[in-house]
Amino acid sequence: MNILLQPWLQNFQTDLCAAVLETVANGNNAITLLNTVLNKKVCVPHANLPLNIAYEQFIYDTNQIPTRTLAGSSGALHDACNALMWVHYPHSKAVLNELQANDIKTHGVQGNRSAVRDALTLFDENALILAYPANDFTPQQLANRQWADLLYHRRNEWHYTLKPYLFGHALLQKLQHPYLAITAHTWLLPYQHIDEISNLNAVDCLLAKHLSAAYVNQKMFTRSFLPLPVLGIPRWCTDNTLIDFYQNTSVFRPIPNSF
Repeated sequence: MNILLQPWLQNFQTDLCAAVLETVANGNNAITLLNTVLNKKVCVPHANLPLNIAYEQFIYDTNQIPTRTLAGSSGALHDACNALMWVHYPHSKAVLNELQANDIKTHGVQGNRSAVRDALTLFDENALILAYPANDFTPQQLANRQWADLLYHRRNEWHYTLKPYLFGHALLQKLQHPYLAITAHTWLLPYQHIDEISNLNAVDCLLAKHLSAAYVNQKMFTRSFLPLPVLGIPRWCTDNTLIDFYQNTSVFRPIPNSF
């Protein structure tokens, strides 16, 4: 797939994303390129991370992002994708990192992770943000897995009033080699006025507030996410223009039986 044509990057700085992803794909070091566009954070070699400090804590304490660079490694691609998210979501990533650091300080690094830290990690790695008009029925359709209703019959609303935003860096990594079953953990982001999501910076600011509120109100759990096979999103796959696409129950699964 041509990196420049990745539809899930339409809200991003596409030239930058293409340059970073192609640099890593060619086995080269993208740290210098990333540091020209990062704000308040800087990528450093992963070897700078001390053995006795958690990755998230190190970022919070130093504003440095440990970044693997081994040519051809999945780790280099993974970390480049993470840095791209820091570029595009500086406020939300900073809130997420602060919450992770606070949880580590409270519960420590060793032993069982807290349920909140599990949710924060899941958000960081695999979240898709779905902005929707407040009081709309999108949450019910997604929770009930009404795939055709949400993704096919409402396809004219997608990218206008229903807006998906890639957030998880592992999700971006998987999308470098797309396959049908890629499924995001969707975080629903209600908005009151369309101006709140007029551009990615506005989305970032709204999301940062939403994350803080979810944490304070104890709504940050893994069960807070809803699954969404991302290639079902209109425009993200040429095959999904036909309703039959959503009849594949191995991908667009119904709600599991409760017994």
